[in-house]
Amino acid sequence: MRHLLSAAVSLFLSVPALAAPTGIYFFGDSLTDVGNATMVYTTLTHPPGAPATVPGPPYDPLGGNRRGSNGKLYADILAEGLGFSATPSETGGNDYAFGGARTRYQTLGSEYKGILEQVATFTAPPGPVDSGALYVLWGGSNNLQDIITGKAVDVNGHPIPNLSQTIGDISSAIQTLYADGAREILVPNVADLTLVPRIREQLNALAAVNPAAAAAQGAQIRGLSMAYNAGLATTLGVLEQNLTGLEIIDFDIFSNLNEIIANAASYGFTDTTHRCYTGDDVNFTGGGTVCSNPDAYLWWDGIHPTTALHTILGQRMLAAVPEPTTLMLVALALTVTFRLRART
Repeated sequence: MRHLLSAAVSLFLSVPALAAPTGIYFFGDSLTDVGNATMVYTTLTHPPGAPATVPGPPYDPLGGNRRGSNGKLYADILAEGLGFSATPSETGGNDYAFGGARTRYQTLGSEYKGILEQVATFTAPPGPVDSGALYVLWGGSNNLQDIITGKAVDVNGHPIPNLSQTIGDISSAIQTLYADGAREILVPNVADLTLVPRIREQLNALAAVNPAAAAAQGAQIRGLSMAYNAGLATTLGVLEQNLTGLEIIDFDIFSNLNEIIANAASYGFTDTTHRCYTGDDVNFTGGGTVCSNPDAYLWWDGIHPTTALHTILGQRMLAAVPEPTTLMLVALALTVTFRLRART
């Protein structure tokens, strides 16, 4: 019994201390932005013909959502599940993401921030960041879309980072957060980009005139997504191994989305291929229609999920965050084992 008690104590002490996150912070693109891009846009002088708000009606009829979806994002769901909320950093909040963000820049101009710029802004104030908070860093999809174009620079002349540079940027962002005190970072990978309506529509148009070329291009795009995810997973593993005390929660968006699509009906989805909002989701000049049942659609527009999908992803991310009850369960199991052995 003494050996068992000693083993129980040793195992208990070897389990990392887990506590509920003391806060939550977000960095990323439009999948995570809860209003920063919209708020900055309203402060700028717009060229003739530009919309007054982004996104505007009918995408965001009342102008109050300010998100790349028809309602809440995964960030809202995850934050609320942990007892917090996701609010724009432009108003002093905890969500630093900007719609349109690439890892190094944002395509609309210097007033907006890329992911590395977001992290730099967050860590700029003197002193360490909250080491007990959860940090969420989700990016890469916009970079991959730029790579797909085959161009060397974007519309503003920014050199487009290649695949390894994109992964390196995510790594740099993590290391910057770690150096400032962050210890728990959730990092989702990217979806199979051939599944999003905008790219699916482009592939379908190509298939109408050249099926073989469309199949080859689709395989190339899917392969790019998979290559990014594989490289990211390796990088995250190295970082976690080399940075003492760092816990990275690598969330598999690619597999989760494939599973949801494969079992769409069980989640209440009747359409996993088309966009609910059919208007301009690039320059937000309006037009188009909004489907009558967004919750039955996987995709809100050409590239952004509906709130229904965001909710599922947010709930799954929440489930992936280690709970403080883990230690209690381990202790309880050891106590029960000890008592049973003591009776024999």
